[in-house]
Amino acid sequence: MGVTGPRLEDAAPRPTPARRPLHKRAAHNLGGVVRAISAAITGPRAPDRPLAAEEVERVLIVRINHRLGNTVLLTPLVRYVSTMFPRARIDVLIGEPAFGPLLQSLPGVDRVLGAPLSVLQHPLQLWRLVRKLREGYDLVIDPVGRSTNGRLASAVARSRWRLGFPPPSEWTPSEKHAAWMPLELLDRVRPDGVQPRRPRLDIALQAAELDAGRAALAAQLERQSIDVRERQIVGFFVDARGDKLLDVGWWNRWRDAMRRGSGPPALVQLLPPEGGSVVAGVASVGSRDLRAVAALLAAFDAFVSIDSGPMHLAVAAGVPTVGLFTITDPREYGPQGPHDLALRIEGLGPERVAEAVREHVAGLPRKPAA
Repeated sequence: MGVTGPRLEDAAPRPTPARRPLHKRAAHNLGGVVRAISAAITGPRAPDRPLAAEEVERVLIVRINHRLGNTVLLTPLVRYVSTMFPRARIDVLIGEPAFGPLLQSLPGVDRVLGAPLSVLQHPLQLWRLVRKLREGYDLVIDPVGRSTNGRLASAVARSRWRLGFPPPSEWTPSEKHAAWMPLELLDRVRPDGVQPRRPRLDIALQAAELDAGRAALAAQLERQSIDVRERQIVGFFVDARGDKLLDVGWWNRWRDAMRRGSGPPALVQLLPPEGGSVVAGVASVGSRDLRAVAALLAAFDAFVSIDSGPMHLAVAAGVPTVGLFTITDPREYGPQGPHDLALRIEGLGPERVAEAVREHVAGLPRKPAA
């Protein structure tokens, strides 16, 4: 990971996650049983040799999850498949259909399919989905080792070959990052003579979208009478799930520290479409269109966020991103762009974090004036 500025990843030890409640442990154990049964019935059907590029014309990637970040983390895998098998039409099965536009523009993608949230409440949707999965694929990829839904959907899909993670006792991937670990599945069947680069997170924003993002940012700031001339614009996002969330008081102190000293950047808060915490005294922008949000992010000079979906979306939009980590591990989920920085902030006050952000942003290459 290329970074500038101070390295604070080891400033505090990785916190120990709280013990799961009993009902969640029971559900996790049941999921393991279901995955084992489905694997025993269907078999992995993993190829035992490199596949020729012309052998693979239809591919299904299964990642049934309803979180934005996990969908964005699929983009390197989609690009890797397209590079290895350029003739392949790729379908991606995800949990939240609203995230589909983030994948639809990627090379090789034919369809982005959505799984119903509740199969009991939506049996007709499930039946239609099963029909599509039974159309037939050359290769089905289940990129997450502990997904019961992914294992079941992979078993339902009609395919020549399947790729998925075996039990940890059989194979431990060398790559730990959630975006790149699935690429090692593909490396096992990579066509002879093909040496693809490791792709980064990228949702393939087009030039027209980037222009629209810059115009939208300028318009929203103008309506709020915010003058950002000759200043770097640093966006930030404060919401997160569960124990990752930092309270508004923490962010208020961070805001004040970011404004101290000479040449402070202009701070702009990205608002979640469903509402959430708001830091007072700063400009705010937002949109309900996820690709429009990504284009807004791309217009920033830098972006700061707790480990969250918008953090991954910012990386995929190409904006230099500073990820703040509390209970999750940046080795697995940290931003990996050439100008990104991952900070473990346990034990650090908001003033120290602001100092690190200011130093990092000051070392970034300046964007050309809009």
